[in-house]
Amino acid sequence: MTRFFKKTFRLYLLLLLLPALWTGAPSSACGEPLEPPAAGFVSRNNVNVRGTPSLSGAVVGKLNRTEGEELIVIGTFQGTDGESWYHILSESLGEG
Repeated sequence: MTRFFKKTFRLYLLLLLLPALWTGAPSSACGEPLEPPAAGFVSRNNVNVRGTPSLSGAVVGKLNRTEGEELIVIGTFQGTDGESWYHILSESLGEG
């Protein structure tokens, strides 16, 4: 296994969970919060995906509603900022 692959595989991207209409967090077709494991979509454009569950975490990618990419939510976390975050699988960004 290459060093790049190991690093990429271990990278955890976390998506901030806030109200879906405001931040674009993953939501089901009916707009309810997701319980893992679940499939969902981003409901806004330019949603930051961060390397750690915090607003100060490095932005490692962005997701857009217009791309229509399905996300798989595999976990939820409470960040140090007190907010809830999703641990996701994304075809374009990988595991996070």
